[in-house]
Amino acid sequence: MSWLAWNVRGLNKRYKQKEIATYHKENKVKLVGLVETRVKDHNACKISRKIAPGWEFETNYASAVNGRVWILWDSVVYHIKSIQQEAQLLHYNVVSRNQAIDCDMTVVYGYNTIEKRKELCQQLAGISQKESKPWIIWGDFNSLLCPQDRLYGTPVTSIEIKDIVECVQNLMLNELPWKGDYYTWTN
Repeated sequence: MSWLAWNVRGLNKRYKQKEIATYHKENKVKLVGLVETRVKDHNACKISRKIAPGWEFETNYASAVNGRVWILWDSVVYHIKSIQQEAQLLHYNVVSRNQAIDCDMTVVYGYNTIEKRKELCQQLAGISQKESKPWIIWGDFNSLLCPQDRLYGTPVTSIEIKDIVECVQNLMLNELPWKGDYYTWTN
């Protein structure tokens, strides 16, 4: 069963809603994490129904006015239980109905500033201390792990990547393989 993490950069556009809906149907994706939705709280339910009719969904509007993180899932396939919601993350327990999967999942959308991302690293460290199940973290940290992650623009400084590199090392995290373009956004 496939899961999908998608930085949508504005989900108000119908073509983006249609693109996600088509992709998850064609690829039999049953759990979707969306970040940078830029959708107002009062439109969230309507848009989630367009993307995945009949699915459940949760957001972090209670912690972030602009609902930075969403998850949508097919409740026929998964049972999802909320563990923690913050402005930069949603943390859940995910159990497949056939009991083949039982893990914890965190969908992340980090703030743009170094100081705010420090809070994210502290929250992830707190989660890791309580973790006893397999744990997957996915999303967009809004940070670079290494200088090669920036193709153009100003050179990467060690201050920019120091905190996230330490966070990844301290939590013993690994990047998983993915499909798609390595560079998907530019100024």
